[in-house]
Amino acid sequence: MSNIALIGCGSWGKNIARVLKSLDSLYSITDTDQLATQNLSYKYNVCVKDFKDVLSDPLVDGVVIATSATTHFELACKVINSGKHVFVEKPMTICENDAEKLNNLANKKKRILMIGHLMHYHPIYRKIKALISTDYLGQLKYLYSNRLSLGRIRSEENVLWSLAPHDVSMILDLVNEFPTSVEATGVGFLSGENLDSAIINLGFGEVLGAHVHVSWANPFKEQRLVIVGDKGMLVFDDCESSWQKKLVFYEHKYHVEKNGIPMFNKASPVFIEVKREEPLYAEIKHFIDCIKDNVEPISNGEEAFSVVKVLALADKSISKARHYSVDAT
Repeated sequence: MSNIALIGCGSWGKNIARVLKSLDSLYSITDTDQLATQNLSYKYNVCVKDFKDVLSDPLVDGVVIATSATTHFELACKVINSGKHVFVEKPMTICENDAEKLNNLANKKKRILMIGHLMHYHPIYRKIKALISTDYLGQLKYLYSNRLSLGRIRSEENVLWSLAPHDVSMILDLVNEFPTSVEATGVGFLSGENLDSAIINLGFGEVLGAHVHVSWANPFKEQRLVIVGDKGMLVFDDCESSWQKKLVFYEHKYHVEKNGIPMFNKASPVFIEVKREEPLYAEIKHFIDCIKDNVEPISNGEEAFSVVKVLALADKSISKARHYSVDAT
């Protein structure tokens, strides 16, 4: 197995450390929080290294960056320039220009750049992709994804950059093209500055649309992806407690009545069986396999750059709407 250095021992970094240890690939850990670092070092019997020492250590094959989003670009550039492969948690960066530079740097240095778009490695999402590739839903008509919860509120990035990368990434992947239009609305009612809730509307020509709704100020948790085709609808409810009920197919089809009114023929739900696997385990293993086999990751720099471009356009759309908003008073 490869030797992987982990940068960042926060809540998600701890999950990554657990998976790396299970894959016998956790080489070292680094974090500015000394107590968290010491606790994780003791738990997994792994050494603590300064970031500079990680970069100069010839035994380190790859680095996982699980730090705050604002640090991703600088840290990832240093890792790549040191000659090592890098995994960066989402979002890749919070600036479109930085995302482009990072992707170009990885290509120039011929280093693997993988972004933590976790849903690509979820077995249910992989099943959805397989079904769509076999024309299971027919022609895609509409997609939407809701990612809602109460907290965890961040200050270094708004809710778009914190939550929406997963959903935008899935939609772009399923449609397999860049949107022709991106419009968004959002509100920051907790602080007045940082967006707490946002909706992105994506257009793909005249025949396909999608929207993403994200919020960390919602009274309940919801993570649901819905894909509508002319042969039926797929619903992926990741908050469903029963694994066997997370993926449902509805063979709802519509027809046009003689009076010209479209109607649906409703069908009973069909639960689709999917073998259970931890997405994070599959994701981290994929990074290690890409290093070993020298192949491009599924969620590579190019894929992540497209996601950042959509998020940047959405952010710009919201800023423009705020700028031209009318004061009702």
